[in-house]
Amino acid sequence: MFHDSLQNERDLVINFWEEECPITEGIAFTIPGPEKTEALFWEAKLDHYGQSVDQRIKFADWMKEFVKRGGNLVIQDAGPRGIDGYGKTHDLVLVAAGKGEINRMFERDAEKSAYDRPMRALALTYVKNMVPRKPFSAVSFNLVLGVGEYFVFPALTTTGPCEIMVFEGVTGGPMDCWNDVNTPRSGHETINERL
Repeated sequence: MFHDSLQNERDLVINFWEEECPITEGIAFTIPGPEKTEALFWEAKLDHYGQSVDQRIKFADWMKEFVKRGGNLVIQDAGPRGIDGYGKTHDLVLVAAGKGEINRMFERDAEKSAYDRPMRALALTYVKNMVPRKPFSAVSFNLVLGVGEYFVFPALTTTGPCEIMVFEGVTGGPMDCWNDVNTPRSGHETINERL
């Protein structure tokens, strides 16, 4: 999140992690060229820093704060009929739809979406003890034509400061390699072997 969003949290006094979360000072962008050269590179510092807090931390703390400030938080399983009922009796209903019956309430609307399949194969990992980026911390974007995008940035997770590595592989390309990854170890092995 960047300055305006972070300021909204400050204004609401819900920026509980600002002191411990690493900061992102800038943005960097690279398109690699042949033989480890850079076809394009630029970097720039932000006017105000950004920060990334693991949503497992953020949402858990915000739910506690919501209740502390007088809110009524209800968490329970619900089917399609239950969700319709909650929508009539509550100010806000959030639905986490994975697989199953409830997911069918949120089917793709062909009139509003030009795509009928994913455009990227995604993977994300949290890494500790990475060598810090120089000369300043940044969201570092890397675009490899025909392969996909890789970006990395500092963050705060449940075990403390880290770097988040995001892989966005072009569907069917060499970075579309995550289907068999089902553990952190197999994810790291795939990164080391394939990328």
